[in-house]
Amino acid sequence: MLTNTAWNLAGLGAPILAAVVAMPLLISQLGDARFGILALGWMVTGYFALFDFGVGRATTRSMAALRKAGAGGEHAGVFWNSLYVHAVLAGLGGLVFAAAVPWFVDTAFAIPPTLRDEAYAAFYWLAFSVPALVLASALRGPLEAEQRFDLVNAVKMPISALNYLAPLLALQFTQRVDTVIAVIAVSRWLATLAYAALCRRAVPLQPGHRAPQRGTVTALLKDGGWLTVTSIAVPAIMMLDRGLIARLVSLEAVTYYVVPYEVVTKMWVLSASLLGAAYPLMSASKGLDLHRLCDQTLRWLLVTATPATLVVLIFAEDLLRLWVGPHIAAHGAPVMQWLAVGVWINILAQVPLTALQASGRAHVVGSVQLLELPLYAVLAWCLILRYGTTGAAAAWAVRAAAEWLALSFALHRAEAHPGRWPAVSPLRLALLSAAIIAAGLTACATPLALKSLLALLLVAGLVAWQWRYLLTAQERGKLLARLPQRPATK
Repeated sequence: MLTNTAWNLAGLGAPILAAVVAMPLLISQLGDARFGILALGWMVTGYFALFDFGVGRATTRSMAALRKAGAGGEHAGVFWNSLYVHAVLAGLGGLVFAAAVPWFVDTAFAIPPTLRDEAYAAFYWLAFSVPALVLASALRGPLEAEQRFDLVNAVKMPISALNYLAPLLALQFTQRVDTVIAVIAVSRWLATLAYAALCRRAVPLQPGHRAPQRGTVTALLKDGGWLTVTSIAVPAIMMLDRGLIARLVSLEAVTYYVVPYEVVTKMWVLSASLLGAAYPLMSASKGLDLHRLCDQTLRWLLVTATPATLVVLIFAEDLLRLWVGPHIAAHGAPVMQWLAVGVWINILAQVPLTALQASGRAHVVGSVQLLELPLYAVLAWCLILRYGTTGAAAAWAVRAAAEWLALSFALHRAEAHPGRWPAVSPLRLALLSAAIIAAGLTACATPLALKSLLALLLVAGLVAWQWRYLLTAQERGKLLARLPQRPATK
């Protein structure tokens, strides 16, 4: 699982690095207006990728479980039926996007008349790319079920980076944004073809079993539908808090919230990498095996996410001042600190969330998230009215904590786990909470040299404690074995 996590981390990190390099160059070469069309295109296409309706992840779960059970015929049946469902959804998604292009250009985004022709062509190219995104999900699922994250990320890394770097290449020949987006659309179809070739080579399928099966299709759509609720819940929460801040405070305050949010939520790469690798294993596990796997992933997330959270808590204002200047730093530092705590909790909540989805209980996760949305809206409204953007961040952290507790309780009840998880014993949670509080107090220290010294002592002490008490002797040995060995001297 460590190797697969490393592959996932590379696959998720590549587009982040590409974006850091490419974004300033794209803005300067395209200009603000044309880059705005490109950014809107990225956003809208991301939402239309949800036309997968969670069937790709449902396919991974079903195929991983059947693979362990040795049910070769059913394994192949799930693959082909998933492909049929995705083909229909892909065509539907592309047609809906194409039909919505006039509304996007003329009404929703109010594109200036001078750029309208380019925008129309650009958005039609994006409509052409939507089926590629949906079909790619159909082909990634079986590879992940086979634990071939090396192959998945061998395609994902360059294609994700090309999403930002390909426009730079196109801009050497033209300034038209539709040509830039055409290059992105073609690269997405190339990725889909690459996934198809890898599936043909790496996914063992028994001959036959290609006929559509109503029961399999219904099961995939039902499971995928509840998975889609989770995919929609996160954007809904994002739109809710930003909308409330704009309405109750000001548009400027949205910037003070969004900038630290974009920084802090990059820590989600840690949970996405690890749990992406753990999901097929959880899908094939039950009872005590699932319990041990959950405890192991939770401990590893604590080991990686907690030190990063302490650094953000301590240096929030300094990081923002260095990146975006003192004005936004002064308003955004408390927001960043509250969000850091919330993201840390949310990373831990991903363990029971993933385990419930992997064990076929996606409806439990969806029900919890649907229930929490109106409660979160009320809490965010009250705290924003009283504390502004800091209140919004505090509401986000409280919501994350409530979700973690609810999902952990649901998993405990569903799997009838004996006793507590060792990783979240009361003593360990108390010590980790004390470290978080100490980091908040350290953030008030001045000058910067004293703050840095205190931060070094706190983080070093935490890492030493985690190494000794959160990791097992076997895990410590595996990690040490992966370190480069110094050649022996003669």
